[in-house]
Amino acid sequence: MDGMMQEYILRWALNGVEQASMLCSPGEEKELVTGYLLTGMTVPGPASIRGIERVGEVWQVSADVSAAARTDLCRRLALIRPCEAPLPCAAEEVLRLSEALTATDKRSGQHAALIAVRGEIAVSRDIGRHNALDKAIGRAARAGWPLSQAVFCTSGRLSIEILAKAAAAGIPVVCTRKQVGDLADRYAAAWNIAVVQAGKAVRFFGAKRFGEGGEAG
Repeated sequence: MDGMMQEYILRWALNGVEQASMLCSPGEEKELVTGYLLTGMTVPGPASIRGIERVGEVWQVSADVSAAARTDLCRRLALIRPCEAPLPCAAEEVLRLSEALTATDKRSGQHAALIAVRGEIAVSRDIGRHNALDKAIGRAARAGWPLSQAVFCTSGRLSIEILAKAAAAGIPVVCTRKQVGDLADRYAAAWNIAVVQAGKAVRFFGAKRFGEGGEAG
């Protein structure tokens, strides 16, 4: 029906073993699975994913891992290492990207995620905030973009789970126009990630800081 939110149950299998299905928006299924694997810390990098193709109703994934089970949140947080990459741009550029994400067409019931690397921009949308980020990370990773030089902007609030996904991918700058969770603030400092809360009053969190005049510092 016109105006009704679209939902899709994505069924997928890793190395022949079917995994828990995912509720998402239709489209960018390969990117979603790629991002999910990378941010769930089940594969060390995109090169470990040998192939993704749909066979019947199930997306078949071939990868150099023995299992796809996501570890629980506490274990994933403990496994993430601090980001060593420098800030890739000035604060003004981060805010401009956030404005660009806000200006994109707003589809009913969907969250949006933007990843920018060296002038290249990928925007993905999904009914789930986590899925939108996984799709954007998957797009960037499959294109070979260096995520250690990326900026991530989200249309939703920044929880510790969203920050953990960005940190697992090695993204050094994260921006939201909504709330920042206190755990996200705490772990951003531990993981050496710069967090920007855009909007009427710009606030900065995390260990990485922007210097005078908005330059990376």
